[in-house]
Amino acid sequence: MQERFLFLVERKMFSEPDEIPTDGAIKAFLQACLTHEEAELFMRLGNSIITRADYLGRLATNKELVRMEQTGNADASEAIPMFPNICKINHSCCPNSFFSWNTTLGCGVIHALRDIEQGEEITIAYKDMALQDFETRKTQLDLRWGIECNCQRCSMSFSQRALDDKRMHDLIKEVCTPMKDRLHQLTLRPSS
Repeated sequence: MQERFLFLVERKMFSEPDEIPTDGAIKAFLQACLTHEEAELFMRLGNSIITRADYLGRLATNKELVRMEQTGNADASEAIPMFPNICKINHSCCPNSFFSWNTTLGCGVIHALRDIEQGEEITIAYKDMALQDFETRKTQLDLRWGIECNCQRCSMSFSQRALDDKRMHDLIKEVCTPMKDRLHQLTLRPSS
């Protein structure tokens, strides 16, 4: 098996505090924990949540592109990390890359899933969107990030999408669910 190219390793800028009630509180938090350059980088991030103020909207837009389990924070003992470059990678339901958390380095890492052509956009699937059916993906992407995905999977005809949704459902049922159940059993097993 050919090893896939690793092309971005990034330390988190900060971890979101547990509760941030106001835009002013997030601004104060960021001023306390970021350098001037990091603060400028944060303010260049997108804000797709029109109803939220500058700081809170940017945080909400960019913090949840990956699942908490992928960042090593599944136990919620630490808040969700913010990656200033990784969060700029666009979504695709058939991505050419994926995010992983490297606990040894304490960094987020982007890996290629396949060969990427020169000039081709690097994409990841936000959270677990690639595993959802078309209507769920469409609704969640619009509600959460205000985007309409036009990737290969979302551009399929109705009948092709129905087959794709069934294939994904079957894959989850046959592969993901048994793996999750097995992992759960292993965690319940008493240590010797």
